[in-house]
Amino acid sequence: MTTSLEDILTSMDPSRGTESGEGGDRTYIGPATVTGVDTGRVEANVNGQIRQVGMTVGLRYEPDPGDVLLVAGQADRWYAIGVIRGSGRMVFSAPGDLELRSQRGGVSVKGARGLHLSAPRITMTADSLRMIAERVTESLGSVQRRVRDAVKEHVGRYSLRVEGLHRIRGKRLVHQATEEVKLKGKRIHLG
Repeated sequence: MTTSLEDILTSMDPSRGTESGEGGDRTYIGPATVTGVDTGRVEANVNGQIRQVGMTVGLRYEPDPGDVLLVAGQADRWYAIGVIRGSGRMVFSAPGDLELRSQRGGVSVKGARGLHLSAPRITMTADSLRMIAERVTESLGSVQRRVRDAVKEHVGRYSLRVEGLHRIRGKRLVHQATEEVKLKGKRIHLG
């Protein structure tokens, strides 16, 4: 009698796994706890025995000790075919370009402990860009910005410290205060 993988997975007790076949050719499919990871090799406890497990999960998963993998195998050939419970890293890796695309909806990326982008060059193109943050910290070598229409800012307080020259140029310049204006310097040139 031939048993399909779907039949085995459907009838399996998730805490113990299941076996099919006869004698030494019995195939086990079920959970295994990762006991060690070393340079791409994974050791896992399969029914009380430590086994070398090959990672065949479609996406590259880098398990941590204590993770529970769904493994399949027999004798000395064991493969992870899924992750039941894990805290390791999932890696998307492509030999060439990689594109994430949603045909009819949006794309949402969330990180419980943060989001890190790293590349030699990052380009963002959008009809509208909106950022909402409690705090923004920037550390930049130089900035060049070209705005075709207008820049409007509404701030509680504004402090600007310039180490060298501060120059503002325009056809008309208007500074307006509802209370007082202070100018302080060793020399002030007007006109």
